[in-house]
Amino acid sequence: MRKISFVLCVIMVFVTTVSARKKQNQRPAWVDNPAMEYNTLQYLSAVGVGSNRSQAEDNARANLARIFESRISSESGYEERYQELVSGSDASFSNLTDQSARVQVLSSLTLSNVQIGASWTDDLGQVYALAYLHRSSTAELYHAKIEDNRRKVMALLSRTLELEGSWDRFALLSSADALSRENQNLIAQLRIISSDDAVLAATSMPYDPEVLSAQAQAAGAEISFEVICEAQEGQALLPQIREVITNLGFRVAPNSLNQVRYSYSTEELSLDNPRNKYIRYQVSISVLDDHGHQIFTFTDGGREAHFTFQDARERALRTVSGKLSSEFNGKLKSYLQDKAMIDF
Repeated sequence: MRKISFVLCVIMVFVTTVSARKKQNQRPAWVDNPAMEYNTLQYLSAVGVGSNRSQAEDNARANLARIFESRISSESGYEERYQELVSGSDASFSNLTDQSARVQVLSSLTLSNVQIGASWTDDLGQVYALAYLHRSSTAELYHAKIEDNRRKVMALLSRTLELEGSWDRFALLSSADALSRENQNLIAQLRIISSDDAVLAATSMPYDPEVLSAQAQAAGAEISFEVICEAQEGQALLPQIREVITNLGFRVAPNSLNQVRYSYSTEELSLDNPRNKYIRYQVSISVLDDHGHQIFTFTDGGREAHFTFQDARERALRTVSGKLSSEFNGKLKSYLQDKAMIDF
């Protein structure tokens, strides 16, 4: 009988201890409803989860970013262009990583005002964290960024009145348009924080964003290029070069004053490798403006290997095509950026 009583006593102590622990580690209400911790009239908040606190906080920031119409990838080159224009300033971009899903979230908003509040770890070791931002103070940050962009747009537009060259005019208008589009993104996000502040920001613009975009497109359409291939083997690269030019807003037309002259060649290599065949490739591009002045050159070369020479040549073409889309395209963008440089 004593043994039975002792066993029952031990069981009761164990059950009581477990129940106490469960009560102490009770799931907080904010895990399922962050508004329970931060009033939605004054704050925006989101919960994140991860295997440790750092991952949970990153996930919470990412979830908060999603409220601001975050995108998995950029829909156009305007965000990249905007980032180049404001490089080194406070209006930088935030790249947030959802650690649990390994998905990169890109947001136009710099979440510099985000704070991390409470955290909680469940019995399985999963960590929850609460991210929040204050609406009114964040709205002030938006106003500051929008006003800074507005000032830069007006400075660029003022410069266009002093210039006659088509290249300079397009560079300035396209830069102004990139800043204007970013302002439209910021205003759209500001509506989530404060609709009244968003209306005020939208109606205080001293220019019409749609008119500005139309002017930038028209200025680009005035610039056309003739693409000249100086070696028959390079004909395969012609569509890629044309695509780079048209994606920047220019036209490709015969007998244009602006020119892109390029050559591309390959040669077979005799290397002591019985398995693969090697070729060496070389590409050279010169871009000339409407006065015949060389704007810049782009050259690249290397080796590719495959089971046959033909396969190696096809691999080289893919390599060069990728570099045209990235490096050559980047050089042309840099030239436009230099044209639009202004002391903001």
